[in-house]
Amino acid sequence: MKNTDTNKVRNLLLKREQLLTDRLNRIKTDLYHQKQAVDPDFEEQAIERENEEVLIALLHEVESELADISFAVKRLENNTYLLCKCCGDAIPSQRLEAIPTASLCIDCSERAALSQVW
Repeated sequence: MKNTDTNKVRNLLLKREQLLTDRLNRIKTDLYHQKQAVDPDFEEQAIERENEEVLIALLHEVESELADISFAVKRLENNTYLLCKCCGDAIPSQRLEAIPTASLCIDCSERAALSQVW
């Protein structure tokens, strides 16, 4: 991977990281405000609880993607971005273009997915 390509990928990842960090802050703010005022109406409390569960799920998704981005940036810095973290083979460039945070080649990714099913 050429330096210009590496810089392009790094910039793409950092832009995504900033967008997700902003989203994470908004989710945390929403969660904080929901916990501040408890509605005396039980139906409203149930709706608020559902909203809280959705926000927590979103929070976990964003945190997971931020961790993936951080790992990808470290792999770029260590010149291991193009290599599968499992087998060490090259990750196809088409895969990295589609999923810039991919750290597994297609074969290892499929094996990992299959092992999670069982």
